[in-house]
Amino acid sequence: MKRKRGGSYPRKRGDRFEYRVKRAFEARGCYVIRRAGSKFPDLIVFPPIKNIKVLDVRLTGEKTSIEIEPAVPIVIECKVAKYLTPDDREKIKNMKPFAHVYIAHPIPRMDHKGRTNIALSDPDTKEIKMIIRDQK
Repeated sequence: MKRKRGGSYPRKRGDRFEYRVKRAFEARGCYVIRRAGSKFPDLIVFPPIKNIKVLDVRLTGEKTSIEIEPAVPIVIECKVAKYLTPDDREKIKNMKPFAHVYIAHPIPRMDHKGRTNIALSDPDTKEIKMIIRDQK
């Protein structure tokens, strides 16, 4: 099978990887927004809210209130073959105070079948923070 060079093949490869990362987070109960069109960031992930407390009206005699611990969003930039541009690095620096920022890239599995896991690494230190093994 002859592979297509240049053109839209690299973009399609990146799109497939973005959808793969999106499905991996959705399988873990997260809400994921994918930004199409090669815009920064590729994915915005909202983790599930865990701490919800409902106060009972019968015991306190007051109105029902809900305390929700805010979930910090996770911003993911997916890279299959390229590195971050200086423009992307500047955007990441500006985004860090408001969200967790990670770079997603494929890393090979150890089963020698050509499959890959998803690695989330810190954009500054390039240290791998999390490895996600998807269902494939």
